[in-house]
Amino acid sequence: MPGGWIYDDLPHADRRHEPRRRLGIPSVVYVPQTRLRFSCTVIDLSQRGARVHCEEVDDLPDSFVLFINGTEAISRVCDVMRRSGETLGVRFRYR
Repeated sequence: MPGGWIYDDLPHADRRHEPRRRLGIPSVVYVPQTRLRFSCTVIDLSQRGARVHCEEVDDLPDSFVLFINGTEAISRVCDVMRRSGETLGVRFRYR
């Protein structure tokens, strides 16, 4: 999936408490336990979570660190809430 795309396939009846911004930002999933990194794309983003496309979705644990735009400057610890094909719905964990 090429980076930088804008996605228009969000459901019209969105029941989220916060709106999500449609993006398409190339990012990185980092698994601290194994020190593995996986390329991914953040499809949409809100204050509480994101929808992430990753071809290696079956190899990912239920928790990981998401480096948005591939930088450590923008990182969030994530818990997987939903898996669908190559797409993950994640919730950000706050300290």
